Amino acid sequence: MSPDFYIRKRLKIEYIGGYVYCELKQERGYFSEVNVGCIDSDDEEDIYIKKLNEKLYIDMLRLCLTPRKSVIIYIKNNFINKKLEEKYLPIIQNKLNKNNIDISQVIQVSKFETRYEV
Repeated sequence: MSPDFYIRKRLKIEYIGGYVYCELKQERGYFSEVNVGCIDSDDEEDIYIKKLNEKLYIDMLRLCLTPRKSVIIYIKNNFINKKLEEKYLPIIQNKLNKNNIDISQVIQVSKFETRYEV
């Protein structure tokens, strides 16, 4: 089954001379089914149920495609917590080494995501 949307997660490493991005991973996302009761052609509530289904679908799209807020994980030469340091320090150091940037030049690192429909 193919995904309905993708979630692309990245780090933005801001340093004295600019910034670089580091790709983390891309996840697949799926819309859940929207169904509010059975629609019977003889039912007087058909129009109401169809409108309710459309509204729920639009709300679901908005919720699924709205990315989470970006999170600062490193600022002023310190990680926000030890768990983030253990998880992201090797990734950040690898990216900095590839771009010939010293960790002492890093101002801030934030994690963010973008979501897009397929």
